[in-house]
Amino acid sequence: MLFNNPWDTAAGVLIAREAGAIVHRHRRHPHTTKARATIAACPNFLADLVELVAGAEKEAGRTT
Repeated sequence: MLFNNPWDTAAGVLIAREAGAIVHRHRRHPHTTKARATIAACPNFLADLVELVAGAEKEAGRTT
């Protein structure tokens, strides 16, 4: 299983937010330092990206 540690994503989250991206952890939940996954995208694309990730997880048999 893959997952992020806070030190793995801190700089990327900051850069993405400064660039105007919205950063979530999973299924549109706000990103926190306890997040095990990170999704960042511009506001217009985030919903589509979250849907694609959820679809890929479903195909892989994951529900987290």
